[in-house]
Amino acid sequence: MAKIHYDYYNGKDVYNDGEIEQELYDYYKNQKEINFDRDDIFYLTTPIRENIIAWYPFEKEATILEVGAGVGTITSFLCKSAKRVISVEGSKRRAEILYERHKEKKNLDIFVGNFNDIEFEEKFDYIVLIGVFEYSKIFFPTNNPFEDFLDSLQKKLNKNGKILIAIENRYGIKYWAGNKEDHLGKPYSSLYNYEKEKVQTFGKNELIKIIKKVGIPNYKFYYPFPDYKMPQIIYTDNYEPSDYELESLPIYNYSHEIYNFFPQKVLPGLRSNEMLGFFANSFIVELSPNNKKLANVSYAKFQPTRNQGYNIVTILTDDKKIYKKPLNKEAIPHLKELIRIHKKIEKLGIKTSEIYEENQLYYIEFLKGKILEDIILEKKDEFEKIFEVYVEFLYTISKRKKITNPLIADLKKVYKENTTDLLKIGLLDLNLGNVMLDEHQQLMIFDQEWETNTDIPVDYAIYFSLKLLFEKHSFLELEINVKKIYKKYNITKQKQKIFDKISMTYFNDLKKVNNIPTLEKLLEHKSVVLNDETENLKNDLEFYKNLLEKTKIGYETEINRLNTEVNALNHLLNKTLLGFIRRVIRKLKKR
Repeated sequence: MAKIHYDYYNGKDVYNDGEIEQELYDYYKNQKEINFDRDDIFYLTTPIRENIIAWYPFEKEATILEVGAGVGTITSFLCKSAKRVISVEGSKRRAEILYERHKEKKNLDIFVGNFNDIEFEEKFDYIVLIGVFEYSKIFFPTNNPFEDFLDSLQKKLNKNGKILIAIENRYGIKYWAGNKEDHLGKPYSSLYNYEKEKVQTFGKNELIKIIKKVGIPNYKFYYPFPDYKMPQIIYTDNYEPSDYELESLPIYNYSHEIYNFFPQKVLPGLRSNEMLGFFANSFIVELSPNNKKLANVSYAKFQPTRNQGYNIVTILTDDKKIYKKPLNKEAIPHLKELIRIHKKIEKLGIKTSEIYEENQLYYIEFLKGKILEDIILEKKDEFEKIFEVYVEFLYTISKRKKITNPLIADLKKVYKENTTDLLKIGLLDLNLGNVMLDEHQQLMIFDQEWETNTDIPVDYAIYFSLKLLFEKHSFLELEINVKKIYKKYNITKQKQKIFDKISMTYFNDLKKVNNIPTLEKLLEHKSVVLNDETENLKNDLEFYKNLLEKTKIGYETEINRLNTEVNALNHLLNKTLLGFIRRVIRKLKKR
């Protein structure tokens, strides 16, 4: 059982979330019902919050000091990651929620009270502050509160200890877009006269100055997106995302704010000017006074809507290794299944990335090359040529035979007793996003998590790949003649209907993978309304104008063809009529 200590509690709570704290206490203590669909409840209870540290390679035998633990949104993961965790929380009620929430943790001690008042008998391997450093003026009412707070932290570290700080960036792109400052609730308030406020965040260089002033020589910045509160992707200066990756980044719009522009549209330009880190919405800063060896991580990507059995993180290291890490024991079988599928692909003579397990981390061979989807987005004018290469590749990994074991019975209606090309292995999720053109200009498959033992036609893989591409990048439909592509590969309307049923069957199977309420909640907050609604209308108008133009061109072509036919018929009619008149005149003359 966890232990809670009140020795240093002075009867005053520095921070209080109001009535929601009583609701959370009643839920964790007395199992009273609670509405998880409510934004404030969802935010304080969702396991997505753990992603802020779930990528970090903590040493198993370590001791961790968690400063400002709140209601324990990340405490559970810290307890799973280390030998011992000490959590400090200044609010009695929040500390008691934390205790009730994680009381089964045998390696957890909770101290209630002001961090400055607590005398620790030990030093720590890690000190973690998530959304706490910005309150330094409250904890340290000195002339240099931020430096003094950081200095007191480093004195509590073991020789090679590290500090992890997660904090908002006062110059984050969301603030420029019009989002209200997180602590003050006013737009643009972090951009000027901010130093006078009791709560204060920093830009990147301002944080570096504080770090250097305290004398900590080793530090590394990580950039969580959309921010440190609901992180789904972690970048660093060692990883350069593509424009298309940045444009598809998630947004978590907490209060349905009205934005001045779409942040994702701006990020590619910032990246090309080496300003992505400066405008990141949040920072995670790793610091170590003595240890030069900081975390070997360049990039991390989560699957925030997945259930426990499929909850993993994919990590790229600074030395170009990729591994997938299970975020709980329940997810281990899924990663073992990933290895099994890739070995099966390899045995079939299909080129794929090698995967192996080492210390419950699942390493994937680092591939040099380009993903086909990215190539298409870069060279839209060459779509047909690139897609043809992909289709030819699909035929090389298939066999021609009759369908005997269809995923859905309707497939037999299409192909009847005829033979067709079936994939050698039933990869339902094979698409342009997980096929790569390697450095030797050969196509290879990677990241195949799902397999079916049923027959999958190549036609389905072609259709699914196209459909997924156009769903992810709808603008392509204005530049590519979809009907022409379907006709070229004989994807009839009958096939499309049946293939859509297969996709729905696949999607329904994935319901056990995804946490649907979480998915719906994230989608609800993904929408961005622009400050100038006319901008949205302009975009819509432009889309329909282009569509109309394409339609108009089609109609004009058809009208021209019909006019040509009418002119030809008129000419033929005139010739026929003229011949008839001449014959009549000749007959009249003979009389």
